[in-house]
Formats: sequence, C-alpha cells, structure tokens
Amino acid sequence: MAAALGSMSGHTPPRECGRRVVILGDMLELGKSSIEFHQALDLPVLSTQPALVLLCGEEMRALYHRLIDRCPVHWFKNVETLISKADDLLQDGDLVLIKSSAGIGLNKLVEALKRGSWRGVLG
Repeated sequence: MAAALGSMSGHTPPRECGRRVVILGDMLELGKSSIEFHQALDLPVLSTQPALVLLCGEEMRALYHRLIDRCPVHWFKNVETLISKADDLLQDGDLVLIKSSAGIGLNKLVEALKRGSWRGVLG
C-alpha cells in the first residue's frame, strides 16, 4: 500500500484542472494489528498531497479518523455506496489511485471507470 502511494507522488494529473485523488479500501487479513496498520497509512497518504481521499470499508474507518482534520476525506462503508457518490466527488482530469485487498470489491469501481460510468475521470 505504501509503495503504491509513493508511486503517485511522481505523477501529475492528466489535465491542468485535475486533482490527486487517493481511493483506498480495507487491507484484509492483517490480524490483531489491522487497526494500527490502517492508521499508519496517514503519513504515506498525506505525502501524496491529495486533494481528496476516499476510504472504503470498516478497517479504513481508523485511517479516516487520522485524516479528518488534515485533508479532505470521505469514508464509505462499502464500494456500492462509494460508487453511488462518485459523480459528486470526482472530476474530469483527476489523477486517481485505487488500492485495496481484492476482497473489498474496488474492482467494481475500476470497472465503472473503464465503462465511462463517470464523467471521463480517466481523462
């Protein structure tokens, strides 16, 4: 997760009006330290200088509470709710990083982007 976030820092949005948007879902099967691992993503996320952070899943709620006073962030219980709010949150030209465990289902979000279900977010 930290490596993916680090790779975003070297990229700029595809359009002048674009923003950096980080979308993260739960990291599954981390055991007893899961909350701490999720909370520890605060500095890697902030290092990307995001204009917006969207978090999905129960475990990501811990990161949400670490970021709430530090950057624009929204938390969603599941991917279906996130997808339903995408038109209000994402803009044409945004550079979007999406990362989670496969079991969270953010692949549905990626498929919606590929289908053009949103307003040209992929540029």
